[in-house]
Amino acid sequence: MAKNRAQRPKVMYLGLRGIGGIQGGVETHVAELVRHLPYDSSEIEVIGRSTYRRRDIPVDPSMPKVRWIPALRHPLAETIIHSILGVGYAAWRRPDLLHIHAIGPNIVAPLARLLGLRVISTHHGEDYRREKWGLLARTVLRFGERQAVLSANACISISPVVAGSLREKYGKPITFIPNGVTAMPRVAPGATLAKYGLTATRYIINVARFVPEKRQIDLVDAFKAAELPEDVKLVLVGNADHKNEYARKLLEKAVKVPGVIIAGHISGEPLAELFWNAGLFALPSSHEGLPIVLLEAMGCQLPVLVSNLPVYRAMGVPDSNILEVADVPAIAQRFRESFATPVSPVDWSELLTCYQWRNIAVQTAALYQQVSGNGEIQSRSRKS
Repeated sequence: MAKNRAQRPKVMYLGLRGIGGIQGGVETHVAELVRHLPYDSSEIEVIGRSTYRRRDIPVDPSMPKVRWIPALRHPLAETIIHSILGVGYAAWRRPDLLHIHAIGPNIVAPLARLLGLRVISTHHGEDYRREKWGLLARTVLRFGERQAVLSANACISISPVVAGSLREKYGKPITFIPNGVTAMPRVAPGATLAKYGLTATRYIINVARFVPEKRQIDLVDAFKAAELPEDVKLVLVGNADHKNEYARKLLEKAVKVPGVIIAGHISGEPLAELFWNAGLFALPSSHEGLPIVLLEAMGCQLPVLVSNLPVYRAMGVPDSNILEVADVPAIAQRFRESFATPVSPVDWSELLTCYQWRNIAVQTAALYQQVSGNGEIQSRSRKS
């Protein structure tokens, strides 16, 4: 950015659990965004939730400071209470911009504006469509979406499909800036594969939180039905942020199917080793924004299998890699086909050119400068 340090707006991030080995698409998004922004780490501050702080991971001095604020471990109240506390902290610290991520936390966007803060929102997905939420939570999330669009000075959507939907629904300008992909270093088969008894290219990998919309149970059922050779495994990387019935059922079912491995949350080089040596990446979700984990799998040249969601077609994922949601027999058949012959790497480089963090950071920094210097985008009134 052709601006000196004195002219760059100081930015504070709210809405995520934190950065530094914390699972989640929003958390990965913010960590990579701040890593690539043309900013000094001292110009950025992240508000994290104290209950997710990873004390077992060394602090990265190149990353911005995280202010850990108390939070409850509760699926709905956690977000509301922490967001209110976060806005209070931001009002005290007075950043030039408060960047609120995800529609749930954006319920506090009107409060932030009332306190004189300039707000940018990022819409990561229509979370009210997630299977885990009941009527009350869905209502709160829809309200959060409305405030993300109408109360913030500018609204970003990571999905071209959702961006178009929001423009049509609210008649407001929405800036499409996608998620990006960070190239994982190639890691040869080693300690991680040995730990789980895996053979290179002879396992299916899924990386996601254990929540209903990720539909890992479909993978377990399909893996069982496929009756694959004994050396082929299914590796589920992730865990549940909160105790839930879906996670309990998944774990209960997984232990009964030989070859299914629950690996827990993994990051860094061990995750890179699992990605680079897998034979197939499968993500059968019923709902997604624009999943970073899919981009990571593509960056590791993996064959991918995803569900029939509009975002994947907008990305240009071939039809041959897409199956209907919850079609367990079709998933099982694809598993059989995938391991019937030696697995070959897939060159996704052309598709991935649109999802580079360096370009995403430049676009975001330009929006920061526009909002901090000119207020509303396209003459949106402060009262909107």
